[in-house]
Amino acid sequence: MKIASFKLGSAASYGVVTDGGIVDAGRRLKNFPTLKSLLAGGSLDDLRKMQSERVDHALMDVVLLPTVPDPDKIFCVGVNYATHLAESGHPTPQNPMIFTRFANSQVGSGQPMIRPPESERFDYEGELAVI
Repeated sequence: MKIASFKLGSAASYGVVTDGGIVDAGRRLKNFPTLKSLLAGGSLDDLRKMQSERVDHALMDVVLLPTVPDPDKIFCVGVNYATHLAESGHPTPQNPMIFTRFANSQVGSGQPMIRPPESERFDYEGELAVI
């Protein structure tokens, strides 16, 4: 199951992504106005049940947001890939490097990233989110 948070015009919502588009769960599940509230309520099965429902929006008509746009905390583990360590010339740390990110540093798929004027270039790396 694929889940997305999105904006259509000025209204934000979330839903299930299918081959045909997005089933708008935020519109259907009034008890859970955000994906974060649905996850906190342990109601992921409500989304599973919607996978075969008629889509509300074409994927190309919405602006994708970060999956959980309003997280309480974002903890990350860094320098945990041997190839990244080798290319950077750093030794393997004895313990994982834990760092934080902030909610406003996330962007949805296909959205522009803003480079701070203090930076000369973007750094790149892959990230995996576990919610």
